[in-house]
Amino acid sequence: MSLRAITFFMEAIEDEQRIKKLHEYVSKILPHLFSAFTNDEFGAKSREKILMLFYHCLRSTSWADGVDNELVEECLGETFSSWMALFV
Repeated sequence: MSLRAITFFMEAIEDEQRIKKLHEYVSKILPHLFSAFTNDEFGAKSREKILMLFYHCLRSTSWADGVDNELVEECLGETFSSWMALFV
């Protein structure tokens, strides 16, 4: 249920300035998303929703790449490496 709520909230935001403000929550969300994604109890449908949230988290920080690298590191930190290891 919480995945649906967060997904709905993030998808509803279309204004670029508002999306940028979500970066504050990315560092808190990503570890939980990673934990849920790697949990064997979740099925394909839940993992699909988790990946969509991961996309939205990246979208909320992508503007800072090359502009504010400290902010990107703060938001993504170690969790980003774990996510990339899954994809590679």
